[in-house]
Amino acid sequence: MIGAVYGAEQGSEDVTTTVQELVDSGVTKITADDNTFGDPAPGHLKNFGMLYLLLGVPGVKALSCQEGETVEIT
Repeated sequence: MIGAVYGAEQGSEDVTTTVQELVDSGVTKITADDNTFGDPAPGHLKNFGMLYLLLGVPGVKALSCQEGETVEIT
């Protein structure tokens, strides 16, 4: 995991540790919502983004979505 962030202009959080813990426990589908990451910008639509590396696959991978959507690490 290189890094992950969840939030809006009004506030955001580094959620890298949370995402890494989910992946380490075998989770490959991550829903970007306040239940997963908390609410760094109450009342505002938030976005999620992450950069990561896969063993044996060249290059950095990126995933992003809006609040309420799900990304899948493949």
